[in-house]
Amino acid sequence: MGANEDILPTRVSLVRGPFLSLPYVSSKSSIMAHVKSIFRLSGSLGEVTFYRGREGQQLARKKSSLTKERVDRDPAFARTRENSREFGAVVRAGSQLRKGASAFVRRLRTPELSGRMIQVLCKVRDCDQEAIRGARTVGGGLGHAKGRQLLKGFDFNTQFPLDAVLQCPHVAAPGFTFQLPLLVPASHLRYPKGATHASFGTCLLQVDFEAGTTAVTYSPEVGVALDRTATEVTVNPPAPATGTGIVFWMLQVCFFQEVNGELYPLDRSGNVLHILEVA
Repeated sequence: MGANEDILPTRVSLVRGPFLSLPYVSSKSSIMAHVKSIFRLSGSLGEVTFYRGREGQQLARKKSSLTKERVDRDPAFARTRENSREFGAVVRAGSQLRKGASAFVRRLRTPELSGRMIQVLCKVRDCDQEAIRGARTVGGGLGHAKGRQLLKGFDFNTQFPLDAVLQCPHVAAPGFTFQLPLLVPASHLRYPKGATHASFGTCLLQVDFEAGTTAVTYSPEVGVALDRTATEVTVNPPAPATGTGIVFWMLQVCFFQEVNGELYPLDRSGNVLHILEVA
């Protein structure tokens, strides 16, 4: 064992007291250990920190000597502080986008949306060519064509992206008018099982990332029956948003089931929300 002893996992045994048994982590190793206990532990106990791994397993490790005060003040952690500030700004920007168009977003079921949007917004932030490191923002990145292009075409629901659901030519006309010159709904739409109707709607969301403000307007929705009747669909533009900042033009496609003359929304996981333009 001699040469490999330092890299072995920490051994966990039980210290038995008069009332309960607690896991004990041997001090021979400085790595981590799996904890086998009837108790679900979190936090610190003496020099040991208990936490849950990605797969839900109970883990333990030696408590770190690194403190928040040191990270906040030590020059050695300057880059860490810069990254933290920028990442926090990205998270807030993602929240602004989702909450700003909440009437559309809540029609979706996309548990991975927040993390995926943060990944894209980090790339947008990197397009900020004016601010110093640690002060770059999503708003600064969207001030450049490359940053806007990263969000144009973003699908909120990766399982039902627009190009997979809408399988016919469409026109994003100037003035924020969306058109389907020739739509045969039963043939040109990929729709969930049980759907009998679909609706198309757009919104104009204006976000001022620096001020933290949003303004949004929605178009009237256009509904079609999922049959083989050829039709032309025109979604008139929403009223102009009255805020300041970057404008996001979004399209939503939703599916419904008709029962006794009433339309009922289907499973939200089959709906579409797509950014048509960023200006």
